[in-house]
Amino acid sequence: MRRMAGYFFVLMVLLACCTLPVLAEEAQYGDAAVEAEGFSRPGNLCDGSRTDWASADGPARITVSREGGIAALYIEFDRIPQAWTLTDPAAGRSLSCGENGFLHEYVDVSALGESLPQKVVLEFEQGADIGELYVFSEGELPSWVQIWQPPCRQADLLLVSSHSDDEQLFFAGVLPYYAVERELNVQVAYVVQHFEANGVADHQRPHEQLDGLWTVGVRHYPVMSRFPDLYAESKNRDTALSQALSVYESAGYAYEDFVDYLTWCIRRFQPLVVVSHDLNGEYGHGTHVLCAAALGDALTRAADPAQDQETAEEYGVWQVEKTYLHLYPENQIVMDWDTPLE
Repeated sequence: MRRMAGYFFVLMVLLACCTLPVLAEEAQYGDAAVEAEGFSRPGNLCDGSRTDWASADGPARITVSREGGIAALYIEFDRIPQAWTLTDPAAGRSLSCGENGFLHEYVDVSALGESLPQKVVLEFEQGADIGELYVFSEGELPSWVQIWQPPCRQADLLLVSSHSDDEQLFFAGVLPYYAVERELNVQVAYVVQHFEANGVADHQRPHEQLDGLWTVGVRHYPVMSRFPDLYAESKNRDTALSQALSVYESAGYAYEDFVDYLTWCIRRFQPLVVVSHDLNGEYGHGTHVLCAAALGDALTRAADPAQDQETAEEYGVWQVEKTYLHLYPENQIVMDWDTPLE
């Protein structure tokens, strides 16, 4: 009996060992050979700093070689890319890339064929700006590799954020709760773009914008307007709005441009719920006040078939069921962000 018990114990240990999860091998990177033609500052392509970029002076190409095969590429562009081409010269197969205009673009190279290529060629048009290029082997990718889905076709929730950081500062719990915990389609739309702030080019904040969304679980790529990031502030709401309109009018943009953009967002994403800024701009920020005011007009316009007929024909009209503004005094809902998520 003791011997049988011993056999039984050993068998149970073996079965327990067999049920342990097999850890996926991590993908390797940093061991590929990268050669660039037609780029200024080609050394910036793989220098570990995405705020140092290489620019295509004309039609340009990058040749990537790796002995163990290339499973994926991850490119952090410095500016929104145009369409570009990835080719496996040995197999004669190509992929069209860059068509979504993602600043951070993941490319599944294994989609080219049954076996992983040991060499691929990337071809770009003039003006392509690349901050960093990563080349991966097969295996589990690092968590910082962002594999974005296109913007929502139809959003459960549309968060309209004036700037990249407002979505984290004022609506931080909304994003992980609804996008991850509730598994709903969450779309973020920004009122300004951050490639230029007060007339100065910015090569860091656009990356931080995507990093923040990815970290809190948003997977649908955000949209942003063409409006630059300009500053105005006043504790008085009317003054803040007036100052914001003044700085934007000086840059060639009118109030109607903001209403048109937000009307387009509502009609394109057809959200059930919209969440956005305090009417007083949280602390009097002029762009926040402008955002809330323009959103109010856009909600009405988006539901009117006589308004903005071009977008109405493309997306249809849309009546948002519920809109929540930060710090709105009536019918308040206080969200509980103290309970940990699963």
